[in-house]
Amino acid sequence: MIKDREFIVKYLKERNYWWSEQRIYDEDVGFVREEYQAKLINELRYDRILALSGMRRTGKTTLLYQMMRYLLGSNTPTKHIVYIKVDELLDKFDDLRELIALYEEMTGLDAKKEKIYFFLDEIQYKDGWQFQLKHLLDAKYASKFIITGSSTSLLYEQASESLAGRITFIDVSAFSFRDFVEFSMVEKELKITAMWHEWKETISPNGLKNIKKRYEFLLPYREQMIYKFNEYLNIGGFPEWFKIKKQAGENPELEWKRKLAECFHIIIHRDVIETFKEKIRDPILIEKVAKEIAFFSSNRFSYSSLANRLDGNKDTVREYLYYLEASGLISISEVYFKSKKAREKIEKKIYFCDEGLRRALTVDYDDGKGVETTVNQHLLHIVRNSKTFGKLWYWKNGNEVDFILEDESGAIPVEVKYQENPGIKGLLECMEKFNLKIGILVTKNRFEIRKEGKATIYQIPAWVFLLVF
Repeated sequence: MIKDREFIVKYLKERNYWWSEQRIYDEDVGFVREEYQAKLINELRYDRILALSGMRRTGKTTLLYQMMRYLLGSNTPTKHIVYIKVDELLDKFDDLRELIALYEEMTGLDAKKEKIYFFLDEIQYKDGWQFQLKHLLDAKYASKFIITGSSTSLLYEQASESLAGRITFIDVSAFSFRDFVEFSMVEKELKITAMWHEWKETISPNGLKNIKKRYEFLLPYREQMIYKFNEYLNIGGFPEWFKIKKQAGENPELEWKRKLAECFHIIIHRDVIETFKEKIRDPILIEKVAKEIAFFSSNRFSYSSLANRLDGNKDTVREYLYYLEASGLISISEVYFKSKKAREKIEKKIYFCDEGLRRALTVDYDDGKGVETTVNQHLLHIVRNSKTFGKLWYWKNGNEVDFILEDESGAIPVEVKYQENPGIKGLLECMEKFNLKIGILVTKNRFEIRKEGKATIYQIPAWVFLLVF
């Protein structure tokens, strides 16, 4: 039942300003991320629901506006594009179908027979959304539904039964280092981005063939890129930084740290505690768990040791880690063993979601920890681009390798040693054990393609690695 018809009518008219303005404002469209644009536009052709999921403040809403602008530029009538931020109307209606019926009354359009694009932002806050959309799909609505949510795991769980095979998930991450550089480019440097838009390198034997050529191309910009990389470690990947930088006056970083702390509390309370309110019995403990992980990001842990440090129950801490991972705030890697039983017995590695946010919470500027945390997020985005719940692994046997990427073609180990003279002993031991021919060492400054018997180790500076792949 619609509980406040007048409010919703006014809301729809104001939120969908392009119905009268005939355009989408530039400030709503923001920075176009090439990685997503073609993929999202391609998905608009299909009948499946399109779900953009990812942590709060990573730019999901901006991507929606970019899709809406594309539709307007493709001669889609303005009133065929409808944006609703679902959590702004939660107490105003009972069922999404009621909103669609009201929209039809307002516009005279038939959403069942005509291709209307409904953009439903932060849909996970509406109980039963998956059943309501299923009803519309079952009724053969011609309309297209594009949804977003701040928890990939929760959206997937909610949709897994009723919408199985009828929904496509796209993981939206914060700005990569490449995004960060592109967004902050000064005019004289734009020739770099024109070139690297042609690069489509993957972390694979074929992708690594061009690494020397890419490194030599970037080398003249080394000092500028290292400066940007250090800035990226301190700021992190949340796109809102660029708005704050313009508006905050003489000390934008101070204002940004305050903004990040505020963002952390919103994520904890809205996207974790509120989302899982029926299961979280100790909100103070789950916030303590999140802050603790920010301090020891990139370290190994066990559930028992973490629970002991926080004076909490082991099973409760384990459960809370699941909710934090579902929200995108942390990620956990298991050791690389073929046996699942063996993996479960060995310590896991844990990472915070964003280095800028981590530093704002901890005032810990350890670059070694920071670079490994950043590489983890970069690699996690790569694996989840190919598989919704793709995983990273690590390897340990006296020595340790930080990351193992695995797909149908095999495995590639990636070790991060952000130092001047990095050793390769652990990497070689891992490669020998699993009969791997290629390994990557992410370094501070060193670039070298090194042969060790049948093994080839690519030593690549962190800033180059994050720009090329």
